[in-house]
Amino acid sequence: MALAEAARRAGVTLHEDCPVREIELAGGRARGVVTERGSEPADVVVLAAGAWSRGIAGIPPRFVPPVRPIKGQMLALRMDPAAPLLHHVVWLPRGYLVPRRDGGW
Repeated sequence: MALAEAARRAGVTLHEDCPVREIELAGGRARGVVTERGSEPADVVVLAAGAWSRGIAGIPPRFVPPVRPIKGQMLALRMDPAAPLLHHVVWLPRGYLVPRRDGGW
């Protein structure tokens, strides 16, 4: 919420709950987006779709982020914040552990 409010105060127009279907390019630069509501020109386009970024058309292959959504389950465990068992992300063959500063995983 704070980021959205700061963006609005800086003159940014946000279109919430409006998925982007395609990024429009002109001269090798992003010039706008296409949504279900139509085409929206823009001076700056920020790709912030996270793991779903690869599903947006119009992104040149060399700029497609190497991410993908992963479905699964999350298990939250608590550890002593004063003596955490982990201080960094641990990657496993089928998952990963993310320590939290408040003692959670």
